[in-house]
Amino acid sequence: MLFLILVGILFLIEFNIFVTAISVNKQPTPNNILLKSRQFTPDKEYDVSFFSSLTNKHFLIQLENFPIIGERKALENAGIKLLDYIPNKAWFVSLDKITPRQAVNLVGVKWIGDILAEDKISSYIIEKGIGEWARDEKGTNPREIEAV
Repeated sequence: MLFLILVGILFLIEFNIFVTAISVNKQPTPNNILLKSRQFTPDKEYDVSFFSSLTNKHFLIQLENFPIIGERKALENAGIKLLDYIPNKAWFVSLDKITPRQAVNLVGVKWIGDILAEDKISSYIIEKGIGEWARDEKGTNPREIEAV
Protein backbone atom coordinates (compact mmCIF):
# COMPACT_ATOMS: atom_id res chain seq x y z
CA MET A 1 0.00 0.00 0.00
CA LEU A 2 2.83 2.38 0.86
CA PHE A 3 4.38 1.59 -2.52
CA LEU A 4 1.19 2.68 -4.34
CA ILE A 5 1.06 5.93 -2.38
CA LEU A 6 4.71 6.71 -3.25
CA VAL A 7 4.09 5.91 -6.94
CA GLY A 8 1.01 8.18 -6.87
CA ILE A 9 2.99 11.03 -5.30
CA LEU A 10 5.79 10.64 -7.85
CA PHE A 11 3.22 10.65 -10.66
CA LEU A 12 1.68 13.87 -9.36
CA ILE A 13 5.10 15.53 -9.05
CA GLU A 14 6.06 14.52 -12.61
CA PHE A 15 2.68 15.66 -13.95
CA ASN A 16 3.04 19.04 -12.19
CA ILE A 17 6.54 19.52 -13.67
CA PHE A 18 5.20 18.61 -17.15
CA VAL A 19 2.26 21.04 -16.93
CA THR A 20 4.51 23.83 -15.61
CA ALA A 21 6.98 23.32 -18.47
CA ILE A 22 4.18 23.54 -21.04
CA SER A 23 2.66 26.69 -19.51
CA VAL A 24 6.05 28.43 -19.27
CA ASN A 25 6.72 27.81 -22.96
CA LYS A 26 3.30 29.14 -24.01
CA GLN A 27 3.33 32.36 -22.02
CA PRO A 28 3.48 35.51 -24.12
CA THR A 29 6.22 37.99 -23.51
CA PRO A 30 5.17 40.95 -21.34
CA ASN A 31 5.39 43.31 -24.32
CA ASN A 32 3.23 41.29 -26.72
CA ILE A 33 -0.10 42.84 -27.66
CA LEU A 34 -2.66 40.04 -27.70
CA LEU A 35 -5.47 40.85 -30.11
CA LYS A 36 -7.96 38.21 -31.24
CA SER A 37 -6.76 38.64 -34.81
CA ARG A 38 -3.01 38.68 -34.13
CA GLN A 39 -0.27 38.84 -31.52
CA PHE A 40 2.78 41.01 -31.91
CA THR A 41 5.55 42.80 -30.07
CA PRO A 42 5.52 46.51 -30.96
CA ASP A 43 8.64 47.92 -32.53
CA LYS A 44 9.87 50.99 -30.68
CA GLU A 45 11.38 52.46 -33.85
CA TYR A 46 8.89 54.48 -35.88
CA ASP A 47 8.99 55.24 -39.56
CA VAL A 48 8.43 59.01 -39.89
CA SER A 49 6.00 58.37 -42.78
CA PHE A 50 3.79 56.47 -40.31
CA PHE A 51 2.92 59.67 -38.50
CA SER A 52 2.39 61.77 -41.63
CA SER A 53 0.07 59.20 -43.24
CA LEU A 54 -2.41 58.98 -40.35
CA THR A 55 -5.79 60.59 -40.77
CA ASN A 56 -7.95 58.57 -38.37
CA LYS A 57 -8.39 59.19 -34.66
CA HIS A 58 -8.57 55.62 -33.33
CA PHE A 59 -5.36 53.72 -32.59
CA LEU A 60 -3.74 50.98 -30.59
CA ILE A 61 -1.56 52.22 -27.77
CA GLN A 62 0.69 50.39 -25.33
CA LEU A 63 1.64 51.97 -22.01
CA GLU A 64 4.61 51.29 -19.74
CA ASN A 65 2.31 50.34 -16.85
CA PHE A 66 -1.36 49.80 -16.15
CA PRO A 67 -2.55 53.35 -15.36
CA ILE A 68 -4.12 54.17 -12.02
CA ILE A 69 -7.04 56.60 -11.86
CA GLY A 70 -4.88 59.74 -11.76
CA GLU A 71 -2.79 58.58 -14.72
CA ARG A 72 -5.92 57.73 -16.71
CA LYS A 73 -7.24 61.23 -16.02
CA ALA A 74 -3.90 62.78 -17.09
CA LEU A 75 -3.99 60.81 -20.36
CA GLU A 76 -7.56 61.94 -20.97
CA ASN A 77 -6.64 65.58 -20.25
CA ALA A 78 -3.79 65.24 -22.77
CA GLY A 79 -6.29 64.01 -25.38
CA ILE A 80 -5.98 60.21 -25.11
CA LYS A 81 -9.23 58.46 -24.25
CA LEU A 82 -8.69 54.81 -23.29
CA LEU A 83 -11.51 52.75 -24.80
CA ASP A 84 -10.99 48.97 -24.56
CA TYR A 85 -8.19 47.13 -22.79
CA ILE A 86 -6.07 44.62 -24.71
CA PRO A 87 -3.81 42.25 -22.79
CA ASN A 88 -0.35 43.42 -21.95
CA LYS A 89 -0.94 47.07 -21.14
CA ALA A 90 -2.51 48.04 -24.47
CA TRP A 91 -5.76 49.79 -25.35
CA PHE A 92 -7.87 50.84 -28.25
CA VAL A 93 -7.82 54.63 -27.91
CA SER A 94 -9.41 57.71 -29.36
CA LEU A 95 -7.15 60.73 -29.82
CA ASP A 96 -8.62 64.19 -29.43
CA LYS A 97 -6.59 67.43 -29.39
CA ILE A 98 -3.39 65.40 -29.86
CA THR A 99 -1.58 63.76 -32.77
CA PRO A 100 -0.02 60.27 -32.65
CA ARG A 101 3.42 61.89 -32.85
CA GLN A 102 2.62 63.94 -29.73
CA ALA A 103 1.02 60.97 -27.96
CA VAL A 104 4.04 58.71 -28.33
CA ASN A 105 6.19 61.35 -26.60
CA LEU A 106 4.02 61.49 -23.47
CA VAL A 107 5.38 59.97 -20.28
CA GLY A 108 4.16 56.40 -19.90
CA VAL A 109 3.33 55.85 -23.58
CA LYS A 110 5.44 53.02 -24.92
CA TRP A 111 4.03 52.57 -28.44
CA ILE A 112 1.21 53.73 -30.71
CA GLY A 113 0.07 52.18 -33.96
CA ASP A 114 -2.71 51.70 -36.46
CA ILE A 115 -5.70 49.42 -36.00
CA LEU A 116 -5.63 47.04 -38.96
CA ALA A 117 -8.75 45.94 -40.83
CA GLU A 118 -8.46 42.39 -39.46
CA ASP A 119 -8.40 43.81 -35.91
CA LYS A 120 -11.95 45.06 -36.47
CA ILE A 121 -13.40 41.74 -37.67
CA SER A 122 -14.89 39.26 -35.22
CA SER A 123 -12.69 36.22 -34.62
CA TYR A 124 -15.79 34.08 -35.28
CA ILE A 125 -16.07 35.48 -38.81
CA ILE A 126 -12.33 35.06 -39.39
CA GLU A 127 -12.50 31.39 -38.32
CA LYS A 128 -15.88 30.32 -39.71
CA GLY A 129 -16.79 32.94 -42.30
CA ILE A 130 -20.13 34.69 -42.58
CA GLY A 131 -23.35 32.81 -41.88
CA GLU A 132 -25.62 31.47 -44.61
CA TRP A 133 -28.30 33.95 -43.58
CA ALA A 134 -25.96 36.79 -44.56
CA ARG A 135 -25.26 35.50 -48.08
CA ASP A 136 -27.03 36.50 -51.28
CA GLU A 137 -29.35 34.20 -53.24
CA LYS A 138 -26.38 32.50 -54.97
CA GLY A 139 -24.80 31.84 -51.58
CA THR A 140 -21.51 33.40 -52.54
CA ASN A 141 -21.49 37.05 -51.51
CA PRO A 142 -22.56 38.87 -48.37
CA ARG A 143 -25.94 40.57 -48.60
CA GLU A 144 -25.96 44.34 -48.73
CA ILE A 145 -27.65 45.78 -45.67
CA GLU A 146 -28.95 49.31 -45.49
CA ALA A 147 -29.29 51.16 -42.23
CA VAL A 148 -32.64 52.86 -41.87
